Amino acid sequence: MLLVVRLGGDESADGLDRDQWQRVIVEAVHWLGPIRVCFRGAAAHSPYLVPLVRFANRLECPTHLVTAGPLAPDLAMALVDAGLAAATVRIGSLDDRAHADRTGTPLSETLASLDHLRKAREDRGRPLALLAALCLASDTVGSLGAMAGLARQTGVDGVLASAPANVELPSGAGQAVAALGEHDTHPALLGGGGRSSRRSLGLRLEVLPDGTLRTSRRLAPLGQWAQDQLQALWEAGGSNVTDALDLDRPADEIERVPAVLYSTR
Repeated sequence: MLLVVRLGGDESADGLDRDQWQRVIVEAVHWLGPIRVCFRGAAAHSPYLVPLVRFANRLECPTHLVTAGPLAPDLAMALVDAGLAAATVRIGSLDDRAHADRTGTPLSETLASLDHLRKAREDRGRPLALLAALCLASDTVGSLGAMAGLARQTGVDGVLASAPANVELPSGAGQAVAALGEHDTHPALLGGGGRSSRRSLGLRLEVLPDGTLRTSRRLAPLGQWAQDQLQALWEAGGSNVTDALDLDRPADEIERVPAVLYSTR
């Protein structure tokens, strides 16, 4: 099982507060044991990100941040100090406007975020997996190799192709990914392994900023989180849980790479 924490950035009275987010993680650990926690959404803008990374690591949950930034040098350092196990930085396009439209962040700030994370881990000597996720779309399929080259110049450990689960992959996607050479793209992105491979990924539980629980954006929500109700809502989810196993892509596989993570308290 994978726990996805989708932070909102500008936390409001309508969203979960820091204590409630911590309670969500606690309930997941009490139910399932230490679990991989992936931070998504506008996490780079959230005041809860660093405290939640630190909190999850204290519960021996490996942590993974998926973001396009911006991550200032002090934020990158704080994340490394808090024990972040992996960071995957999203590159939406080589075109500045297309990248900003997809990610909400200027390309220059995204590339700077990669550099800040790399320098922070070098300064601290901490084990942080640093990856770049390349958006696979009709307007980027011909430039995927150039996007990978740009990312590799920043010193990332690897690159992978990525696409939202609710969009159709463009023509030539397989060839473009194969042409990357060494890459960390999850095989399920291109349908590799078939149904049994998808089932082997296991399920995911995503919590939205307002506490909505879901297994996939392609299925109806499980309900609204309330204290001590996480497991109960999941178990009452019925087909909204089991149907996720039969989806070709319940979510972007970016959450599953790297395949192995460790808590580094």
